Amino acid sequence: MVDKDVDIAIALVSKLMKIAQCYYVTGNHEAWIGQQFTVPEEKLLDENVQILHDRVIVLERDGQTVQLVGLDDPDFTDRDSAIQQVCCKQG
Repeated sequence: MVDKDVDIAIALVSKLMKIAQCYYVTGNHEAWIGQQFTVPEEKLLDENVQILHDRVIVLERDGQTVQLVGLDDPDFTDRDSAIQQVCCKQG
């Protein structure tokens, strides 16, 4: 990941956050680059993006709900444990 690409992405996120709350789920590319991803992730947090590391968010509108689930890449985490953890949090 090149810094210039990160800056472009963060500029877009900044504009999107003016429209609506943004959520981010990591994938295999972030897992592959490891600690190098901490800087872009910190920038996302600075923009108030909610990062879903094995988390679930319940979104509601007009009495209707949907669960937005973010599970980290299964090649780099214990997927079964993560699913159990997320499901148990919701009851």
